[in-house]
Formats: sequence, C-alpha cells, structure tokens
Amino acid sequence: MIAALLLAQIILPAAGDLAPPVLAYLLAILAMAVAAAMHKGDSTLLFAGAVIFMTSDTLIAINKFITPLPLADAAIMLTYYSAQLCILYGIRRAQA
Repeated sequence: MIAALLLAQIILPAAGDLAPPVLAYLLAILAMAVAAAMHKGDSTLLFAGAVIFMTSDTLIAINKFITPLPLADAAIMLTYYSAQLCILYGIRRAQA
C-alpha cells in the first residue's frame, strides 16, 4: 500500500492528462495485490505474482512518464511473464 502511494506521488504528476486513467489502473493493480495477499491457504505464489506484476507495471510507468530505462523492454517482459507464471502456478496450487 505504501509503495502504491509513493508510486502515485511520482507517476501521477508526470502523467499529465493521463493521470485519471493511470490512477484507475494503479488502484486496480493494488486491488489485485491486496486480494492475493488476503487469499486463504497457500498463496505465496499468488502474492509473489501480484508483486512482480506491479513491478512490471512500475517499470512501464517510469519508462513512459519519468525517464527512459536501459533495457526497459527486456526487464518489463521478464517481470511480466514471471508474474504470469507465478499467478498461474499459484492458482493451480490453490485449487489442488
């Protein structure tokens, strides 16, 4: 939650006219992370996937609104696919 607030303080002013949809997306991703954290049972992979997904989206936002990042495309895709795998296996583990 604190990380999302800090990110909002950095990203939203730089987002300009896109600030409202960026805020809506930030809240949606935060809700996903909170839901993963509140999941009953073995949700370590679900939560890890949500956090990694937030990291991927943070890289996108920094790269777009703040400053170009070196190897941004590779870092974004690596974190994105890692998050998807964690979420997938977390869901499968939770269903077992």
